[in-house]
Amino acid sequence: MLLSGSVRATAGKWRVVPLSQRDASPSAAGNWGGSTMAVIRSTWNPAAEARFAQFLSSDPADASMFATGQFFLSAPKCF
Repeated sequence: MLLSGSVRATAGKWRVVPLSQRDASPSAAGNWGGSTMAVIRSTWNPAAEARFAQFLSSDPADASMFATGQFFLSAPKCF
């Protein structure tokens, strides 16, 4: 499922910002939970990254879990 297809009415209204952190350097990463994948417009290769996001969520078990409200995406091929 792509965000652009499921919430078309809000296209162009989504933004991504860096996470808050104590020091400006070095950069930090974090996960606030959830199971959302996004490809930002300014990425080096948006087409490849969109295909990768689709791959990560293409396992049939993932589709089943998403449909039943479990929302945990897994890609054992990447482990």
